Amino acid sequence: MSIAFLAKIGLIMTGVIVMVLTFLLHSAKKLTVNLAVAWEAIGIGLILVGTVPFFQVGVIYWQEEQ
Repeated sequence: MSIAFLAKIGLIMTGVIVMVLTFLLHSAKKLTVNLAVAWEAIGIGLILVGTVPFFQVGVIYWQEEQ
């Protein structure tokens, strides 16, 4: 496994964890609506960076540098 592949998997997993924790905290009324939307957007962004090739430019550049 290459470092770039592990970075992609890490980004996807981080995005999923952020989204799940945001949902759980919002449902427990410990997070306001505005912050929940912001954190969900961050989670979606992390998942997109890990999965969509257009957003993986930085990860691919890092792999070529190694």
